Amino acid sequence: MAIIEIRPATDPGLGGGTGLGSGRGGLWRSLRSNRLGLAGGILLALVVLAAVFAPLIAPYGPAEVHFATPFQKPGTVGFLLGTDDLGRDIFSRMVYGMRASLEVGALSVLLSVLVGVPLGLLAGYWRWLDAIVSRLTDVTLAFPFPDHRRRTGRDQRPEPPECRSCHRHRPHSRHDPGGAG
Repeated sequence: MAIIEIRPATDPGLGGGTGLGSGRGGLWRSLRSNRLGLAGGILLALVVLAAVFAPLIAPYGPAEVHFATPFQKPGTVGFLLGTDDLGRDIFSRMVYGMRASLEVGALSVLLSVLVGVPLGLLAGYWRWLDAIVSRLTDVTLAFPFPDHRRRTGRDQRPEPPECRSCHRHRPHSRHDPGGAG
């Protein structure tokens, strides 16, 4: 029979004393010392609060149209960030857009947890399922991630600047003997 040694949480061997959660208020202390982390946390909290309270913050609905006031400048009375070509308030649309973005992010995390945790637990229990899940993951990772350049037809490298004298892209034979003429 083994003897289990119980040590206090402040024992450095248990990871206490220097980590984020060490001691009372350790997370807050470490956030206060990291100004960028604190600023990011405050900004994230403001975005989440604005998204949650969007109906109270936004002066208009996201699809509400004001045909009499298209293309208003930011700071116009009644329209904090101005209006678009149909007279829709940009601030209201932005606040409601934050709400939609946070919903998509939260639902994708929830879905991945609901699928990934049970699948990972079962794969850890049965080796044959682990092999199948690993091969499916390998197949998924074998395909490159699609990016916007393939849809827009843009190459990965920017085009060289245009020659002012002949309006061709450099290098070419006039400027570079080894260039494609």
